[in-house]
Amino acid sequence: MYLLPLLVAANAKPVVVTPPDRPTVPILDMATLAGCTGQDLALAVTTIDDTIQVGAPLYNAGNRPACYRLYLGAATDLAQHLGTCPGLQNALTSGITRASTLPDYTSQAWAMRDTFDGVIYLYERVATDAAAAPKAVTAPTPTVHER
Repeated sequence: MYLLPLLVAANAKPVVVTPPDRPTVPILDMATLAGCTGQDLALAVTTIDDTIQVGAPLYNAGNRPACYRLYLGAATDLAQHLGTCPGLQNALTSGITRASTLPDYTSQAWAMRDTFDGVIYLYERVATDAAAAPKAVTAPTPTVHER
């Protein structure tokens, strides 16, 4: 599998696959990662995870505008830093475009969160596939990633 070396090289944090429970979460094709480096994938997952850790409490506290703006800023910045990863850039910019068409901060924040969850779900599928691949290269042992 061509992605196993990327995950090992990027020292990617392993997770357990959790299919999205919201129909609005995009299911990204593995081809989304064409051209991506391990560093691109690690940057995307780390940035998204860090952003959700700050944004979700804002949302839950009722500050939907701040949550949306945080998610929007992180997605915009991340897309600009993924120059060798057009599929992830496109996934992020599609989420930004979708959110911008929605009528309120609540739905906009959820649209951005759905975008982030789509990228995380893709990463989880890649990590699971890598863990299941024959062990020609020693890969990190998957662990549970709590959200």
